[in-house]
Amino acid sequence: MAKQSRIQTSLKERHENLQKFFLENDRHTISVEVPLWAESNEFSDYTKCFGTCDAMTGHVDLLRYIPLGDRNFKVQIWDYKPGAYKEKYAMTQVFLYAFMLSLRTGISFRNIECGYFDEVDAFTFMPEQANAKTLEQLKKATGSM
Repeated sequence: MAKQSRIQTSLKERHENLQKFFLENDRHTISVEVPLWAESNEFSDYTKCFGTCDAMTGHVDLLRYIPLGDRNFKVQIWDYKPGAYKEKYAMTQVFLYAFMLSLRTGISFRNIECGYFDEVDAFTFMPEQANAKTLEQLKKATGSM
């Protein structure tokens, strides 16, 4: 669909056109530019984990809801990254979105799927698969932990 979204040109930015295309053409896309945040007082190890007491914020590019029957579902968090195959920290960023979404909504990690993509490539993972790698990337990126 990302490749197909190139036909959408009514908005100024590529990112916005892609989001509009998904909203109009994908029945599972429920929202774009979803704001998320986490505050240091929301769990006890925040400062230890992230090396700061500053709030963490972000915006999810695409949020999708996939019903699986019998009250089972997946919420997919997607981040558009031109040149996705070259991304070093996209997994960390999207994992943090999953963390913040779970914190804000109470949705379990087992019901969240993560991904980042461009018009050629898409990379997916489950939040629990990213934990060790993500914490190592956070350590390198922030110099903490």
